Amino acid sequence: MIVTRTTRFGYAIGLLILLSSLTLSGCSDAPPALKVLVDYRERVATPQDLPLPELQLPAVNRPPELRELRVEVPEVTVSLLDSLRLDTCAAGASIVQRNSALGRLETGLRRYHGDLEIIDQLNDCLTHLDNPDSELGQRLQQALEAKRETLPLLKQRAIASDDALRHALTPANQSSADLSNESLAESLDAFQVLLSLLQYTEKSEQSLISAERLEQALETLEQSDALGLLWRNQHEWIHGLEQSHSLVVGSGERAGCMSAGTPQRAQVLRTVFSKYFAAEVQAQVALLTGHAYRVNPLLTELQKHSNQTLLVDYLTELQDLSIELTAAIRTHAEHWQQFFRDCDFQPGSQS
Repeated sequence: MIVTRTTRFGYAIGLLILLSSLTLSGCSDAPPALKVLVDYRERVATPQDLPLPELQLPAVNRPPELRELRVEVPEVTVSLLDSLRLDTCAAGASIVQRNSALGRLETGLRRYHGDLEIIDQLNDCLTHLDNPDSELGQRLQQALEAKRETLPLLKQRAIASDDALRHALTPANQSSADLSNESLAESLDAFQVLLSLLQYTEKSEQSLISAERLEQALETLEQSDALGLLWRNQHEWIHGLEQSHSLVVGSGERAGCMSAGTPQRAQVLRTVFSKYFAAEVQAQVALLTGHAYRVNPLLTELQKHSNQTLLVDYLTELQDLSIELTAAIRTHAEHWQQFFRDCDFQPGSQS
């Protein structure tokens, strides 16, 4: 076989295509949120001839199981006959609806909102009852007092069991390279509505939020993965960065900076630092921590309304993600600072 220049050129093109496909296939297995980090890791490892093991990401923590948060609440009832006698009060219709087949299926914060409505309505009924001291009035007063006594338990059950809230607090099954600011803002607004409900008491200056507004907020959180992606993305970035420290530790020595002159490897690594670590990796982390600092105060407020240790601890874990991520990026940057010192580079200088 005669090998011509054209043939050799064809071989070279084929080899480039093969290498490109191998690189792309290697990246395709990476979590979507870490594509920037995976590319950066390759660019750091290649000039140093370092092996690049796959990232090993541990399982992400999830909210406590429902069975671990079960809350038993004594049942408070108003008879159907009494509720029918309250035809001039809103409480009558609410009690009938609660005792219906659909009403009994209500759970979580929807049911808690209904409990608060019934308390307010019973109180209003007693105020406008022709004879508050009648047998009916006395039974309503007893029901109202019993309902008030169970309210703290009703709140705990609602927080623990609400599907929309649990979805918002659960990391997504897969991360995303693009976390929408608009979607996150909508989720934060919806989360604030839930907190407004939990903050409400009979003595509140503000009125109870409407059922329609609550329903809209719950639907937003049920349908959105924005918060779940924030938890998942932070988790992956923390462990991805921690497993990347070794690529930079000792890089000055491996690049030959302990000898006279400035080796080409060191110049390449300095370019990787400025173009890929500072411009891309740090930017991604700053975006995530910025999102987390907007969310964390809402988690802190939610903790104030829960007395279940497992849930409170889990909410702390979610808030700690941003702290751990900040620590990981700071440690990685410190390793780069050592590289700059070893190679006698000035930060920001490319000469």
